[in-house]
Amino acid sequence: MKNFAKRIVAFILSAIMILCCIPTAFAHNTSDNFEEGAVLVGFHRSVENVRYIAPELDIERVELAKMDNDYVPYINTSNFIFVKITLTEKSKQATFDAIELLKTKPDVVVAEPFYTVYARYNPGDVIVSLELGADQSVITDALKNYEIENVRLLTPASSTQNVYCVTFAEKTKEIVVEVLSILKACDKVTIAEPNFIGEFSVESKMGDADSDNRVTIMDATVIQQYLAKNIKSSQIDCEAAAVSGNYVISIMDATLIQRKLAGMDVSF
Repeated sequence: MKNFAKRIVAFILSAIMILCCIPTAFAHNTSDNFEEGAVLVGFHRSVENVRYIAPELDIERVELAKMDNDYVPYINTSNFIFVKITLTEKSKQATFDAIELLKTKPDVVVAEPFYTVYARYNPGDVIVSLELGADQSVITDALKNYEIENVRLLTPASSTQNVYCVTFAEKTKEIVVEVLSILKACDKVTIAEPNFIGEFSVESKMGDADSDNRVTIMDATVIQQYLAKNIKSSQIDCEAAAVSGNYVISIMDATLIQRKLAGMDVSF
């Protein structure tokens, strides 16, 4: 049964990658199509944190995997969750070594290179995430040799990061590729990506599981209903609901929301 589930998940991922114009998605010889040092990992939701699966890996960052075309969580289901892990070592060899190791772990259903597709992004726009406390001067200083048309903050009052949409006077794909390499080398920049949908959808407010733009007791209730399998995954914002920070929805997330609403010292 477990092997059958693995085959189903692998088939779905293969189909999605093909539709996203990745003709050889699972071949190691497409080395210039993936991000070195980054791995797409799918694992059972029973695991609290992907770091527990392979503690021998030197992992720099873990984040929910994103589709390249509409910037929504990958195909996270009630049984599996997909994350992007970024290794400390940014090399092809480190990437393939990590994949081979992860494939030996019983809780892992998918371990593949994290492919970067620049086929459907908005020319002249980039999305830049800065460490909390850093302002847009980090961006403008790094790109002082480029004509910037607009820098727009997309996540006002965020407690985790400041995300900006940067628009350039030149509307070409080439300028996007140029500035991304500059931005990714900046200390305060955590993420720099093309603007894949033209108008970036602001990051969900943490705790807003029912997507009504506020955090209320209903959010805790929605999480409880989801865990009891009374509602579908499409009826809950999985990323906003996982307030405990381990990317897996559990009863602890509902408890943390209840504590925050009760005025207790809870941060998410």
